[in-house]
Amino acid sequence: MINYERAMEILKNRIEMAEKWPDMDAPDEWWEEMPKILSRNQKETEKFLEERTSKELFFLGEIFEDIAYEFKTDSFIQFLWNLHKKHPKAELEEDIKRAEEAI
Repeated sequence: MINYERAMEILKNRIEMAEKWPDMDAPDEWWEEMPKILSRNQKETEKFLEERTSKELFFLGEIFEDIAYEFKTDSFIQFLWNLHKKHPKAELEEDIKRAEEAI
């Protein structure tokens, strides 16, 4: 089961850092912990992603490749493309292409 509370905490920290310090790299928890949280259960991850705003998805796109690598399913990639259609402002196209290559 996804720890939604922790996932939202990490996501909010990532967005806040990017807004305050745009030249600073994302924290380790973003690159290490967040993909693990979102790679546990595909259906729960998809539900979590569906509930996010375009702004949140813009940042989450950075880790789509890591998540897709763990799931290794075409259905997850198709889900991401559908998400991209719903949130074109999130600019997910390149992130999804990297996720496709990861599987």
